[in-house]
Amino acid sequence: MLDDVFFIVRKCVRRSLSSSSVDCVCAVLNNGAGYPGAGWTAEAYQTAQTAYNVIQHGKTVADAGPEKQKEIFITALNNVRASAECTKTLKKGLLSEVEKGKLENAVSQLDDLVRKFDSSANVGVDKLCAAAFRPKLKSSMELYLNVSHTPSDSEFADFEADDPFMENFIATLDRHLASFEPLLISVNYTIVSLINVDSVGEAEECFQQLQHHIRMLTSEEAMKVLVLRIDLPSDAIKNASF
Repeated sequence: MLDDVFFIVRKCVRRSLSSSSVDCVCAVLNNGAGYPGAGWTAEAYQTAQTAYNVIQHGKTVADAGPEKQKEIFITALNNVRASAECTKTLKKGLLSEVEKGKLENAVSQLDDLVRKFDSSANVGVDKLCAAAFRPKLKSSMELYLNVSHTPSDSEFADFEADDPFMENFIATLDRHLASFEPLLISVNYTIVSLINVDSVGEAEECFQQLQHHIRMLTSEEAMKVLVLRIDLPSDAIKNASF
């Protein structure tokens, strides 16, 4: 359905090009950017917010339990992110067909639309991490209370070589992340993975591994995502190699 929406928008804009009227083309672009930027974004956000509340509080809805709401949330999140990519493709295609100077101002609205879609998707990713990962990881973190905080020299050496708590924690995190890989589109999964790393070095390794398969995030975008982790050293983030 998302492809159909942008197909119709693209068809309308291309048809307006045949009028040879810049005013006509700009008017169609204004309308084309209007609904996706206002109505569709608000509708997708409300759908995701409702589903998030159900997931977070474990509520049930008539004929649709938490699993159904989880599916709705993931779908809305993926659609918003995909909308940003579709808008970029739409702008690139239009600029290649007409004189750049004539439509530059009107087409610039599509950049605002991309930023709006990306911003909404980033909010959704944050909500997803809060609802799906943090509560489950909290129980794993509580096991740290059972670890000796005053180890002897030999115990400390053992922990450096083999730390059962960290191995279990990382394995638990990997399992949770893996369950979402087939559900999320590549960009969303990459962002979720970067937000849930344990260190800047792990973020660099994670980014390189994911980009090896499909390059969806730029180095600058990855840096912006990692900056959200205020608990990680800012200097290390600035010097990270993405």
